[in-house]
Amino acid sequence: MSKTKIVTALIVGGFVLSACSTSDIQARDRLNYTKAQQANPLELPPNLANRTRDANYATNVLSEYNKNHGKSKTAGVNVLPNSADVKLVRAGENRWISAKLPAEFVWTQSVQLFQELGLEVESANPEAGMLESKWMTNRADVPETFLRKLLATAADQLFSSPTRDKFKLRLEREGDRVLVHVTHYGLKDKASGYDDQYHTWVERPRDPELEAEFLSRLMVKLGGTEGAEVKAQGTLNIETLADNRFTINRPYNSVWLQVGNLFDDGADFRVDELDRGARTYTVLRAAKTKGFFKKTTVYDTYSVVLTEQGNNQTLIEITPKEPNMPVEPLVKKLTSSLY
Repeated sequence: MSKTKIVTALIVGGFVLSACSTSDIQARDRLNYTKAQQANPLELPPNLANRTRDANYATNVLSEYNKNHGKSKTAGVNVLPNSADVKLVRAGENRWISAKLPAEFVWTQSVQLFQELGLEVESANPEAGMLESKWMTNRADVPETFLRKLLATAADQLFSSPTRDKFKLRLEREGDRVLVHVTHYGLKDKASGYDDQYHTWVERPRDPELEAEFLSRLMVKLGGTEGAEVKAQGTLNIETLADNRFTINRPYNSVWLQVGNLFDDGADFRVDELDRGARTYTVLRAAKTKGFFKKTTVYDTYSVVLTEQGNNQTLIEITPKEPNMPVEPLVKKLTSSLY
């Protein structure tokens, strides 16, 4: 920012600051990325700076998908079906949407919600049911004061959020239903050096409240209601076997969804790839950081394979990419969190 803008902002601020009060800082929608400044990929931790794609990419992919499958643009993907059956399922800290709706409709509404919130799309794959945003600034975290409104453009640079957010949606089919899971990833500004002159982005924990807000908004777009919540219950039995294998008395479909949620937690683990046909997740685990002046996160890679055993039994097998990679953190995550 130029010195002129800073001086102007300070001068005007001196006149109007007394007119501002805490009442100008009000609770607003927690999701507001419209006209948000996205994080510069060059400033992100190396392992978080992924490829960038056009903001209309998700819609373009859907159009191409419909064309290749002989579907018209108006084949019900934008019109809410009359018999919408949408529920919010909750199990422990995990929530997801279960909708008896066409997958194409759910996908389109998800893309539209991204656009409504101001989230730019980084990657989209309707065939795999994966939709991910870029790193974005949440304008809801920036106080909407009288001063900021008055300073307009200059204020956008003076008043900015010290955090960045990314959202990933995962759509799964379960019989005649579509399940939607959302994972939040966060960054925060970390100052260092003399007088905090250096700033870098570091990871921060996932925000379940932002995930819940996102799901609530998508529920409305899909025709659901806030009260339509179902709690998953049941007694769990886990039998530990040799070679990092164990069985759980839950049907395969349920375990598949749980494992995906647990290993896409926005913190220690991340689902890098999934192959429903091979019943395999490729999972990344933040192992350690290296470097004296600049920290770089190193990830271990694991293959998590599920096998349906019958009688509501599912076998889970964890295989590290390298023999020296510890498997215990993944085993502990599953055995302590599956339900």
